[in-house]
Amino acid sequence: MFYKTRKNSTLKTFLFLSVLSLLSACNSTVDADVVEADIASYFLADTGIEVKFVACPEDVEYKDDNGFSCDLETVDGKKIKISAVVDADADQVSWEVKTGLLSSIKLEQIIKEEFNSSESISVKPDCGSTDIIAYQGDLIKCTVLNSENQKGIVQLVVTDNHGGVRLQDLSSVKWQT
Repeated sequence: MFYKTRKNSTLKTFLFLSVLSLLSACNSTVDADVVEADIASYFLADTGIEVKFVACPEDVEYKDDNGFSCDLETVDGKKIKISAVVDADADQVSWEVKTGLLSSIKLEQIIKEEFNSSESISVKPDCGSTDIIAYQGDLIKCTVLNSENQKGIVQLVVTDNHGGVRLQDLSSVKWQT
């Protein structure tokens, strides 16, 4: 697996190569069922997000650099677009998620750094154990625990579809014991 993460961003993109029997038995098209199953399996394994379905076109010609898109929907109804490209010489299809998938680990790092620099407080953030599908305007809530074991909620607003986020005013966090 090859992972790319944008610098200074919470966007998580990844590229997978499907090296399976991708050629449809009857003609020279990509076997969409195989690609769909591969995407669903790797997406779940990498992100922790359960997939309801993946839909790829059935008529993609099996030739080099032939690009196509697949739609992925999670069990909670969130949707992501998958970009795929055929590499016929290597008998594989590469695919990646380019927008909408945020790394919960990156979000937690941003929260920790911001609390440390602006409030001089050390916190342990928790944005969940899975990555997050979010787009511009979406609100993400993460919990934080300070050194006195007080719990608070931090809100982040997604500012663009490339992983930009803005934290709420940290001085307004209400701490609870």
